[in-house]
Amino acid sequence: MKQVHLSENEVQQLAMKLQQADPLQAQHLRECAACKTAIASYQAIFTSLKVMESPAFDFDVEQLVMPQLPQPQKAVSNSQWSIIPTIGIAVAVFCIPIFIMSRFLSNLAKGIPEYTLYIIIVTALVIAGFLGREMVTSYREKIRLLNFY
Repeated sequence: MKQVHLSENEVQQLAMKLQQADPLQAQHLRECAACKTAIASYQAIFTSLKVMESPAFDFDVEQLVMPQLPQPQKAVSNSQWSIIPTIGIAVAVFCIPIFIMSRFLSNLAKGIPEYTLYIIIVTALVIAGFLGREMVTSYREKIRLLNFY
C-alpha cells in the first residue's frame, strides 16, 4: 500500500456518494480496512440523520426565553447645546496658535502660489471633516452597543 489513508474530506465525499473514487482511491479502499470502516460509519451516520425526527419541546421555549432577554433602553439624547461650546473651544485651541504664529507661517508659504495654498488648506479641512465625522459615528455606535447590554 503506497498511498496514505484517505483524508476525512475524501471519506465523507465517498460516503455521501458525491464523488466517485479514482483508481488510486479504489485500490486503497480494496486494501485498507480502516478506510472502509470509516466510510461505512459515515454512511450509517448520514442515513440515521435523514430518518431522525426533528426535536420538539413539550413546553413553549419563547415564554421561557423572551423575558430573560435584555430590553433595549431608550438612548439618552445629548443636548446640542453641550456640543456647541466644545466645538468653540476646539476651534479656539486650533486658531489661536495659528494667529500667534501667522507671521512665521506667512514666511513659510512665500514661494507657493496663493491658489495652491487654498487647495491644500481646503483639502486638509475636508479630510479632517470626514475623519471627524467617522470618529463621531464610530463613537456613537460603540456607546449604543454598550447601552444595549
